[in-house]
Amino acid sequence: MARTWPNPPAGTRESVPLAPWTTLGIGGPARWFLETGSPAQVEEGLSWAAERRLPLFVLGGGSNLLIADEGFPGLVLRIALRGIRHEPWNGAVMLEAAAG
Repeated sequence: MARTWPNPPAGTRESVPLAPWTTLGIGGPARWFLETGSPAQVEEGLSWAAERRLPLFVLGGGSNLLIADEGFPGLVLRIALRGIRHEPWNGAVMLEAAAG
């Protein structure tokens, strides 16, 4: 029987097929899957997995990625941060570009 972990971050789903998230369309399910565009929720997901000593995989665009048919036994974190921020800094401009 699979172990159930209490209180995953909001939006976390169980047994999510990973094949649709890869460009090759290959891969079994993630035990836990969290897609988020919120920095706070990224931190929450990281903490949740660390506290439970779960394996963690950060999923980007899915290109050049092969996932075994057995899937991934921990948390797959799909970070969907977007946007560019700029502000004056020390006589120059500081740019922060989200990438996910």
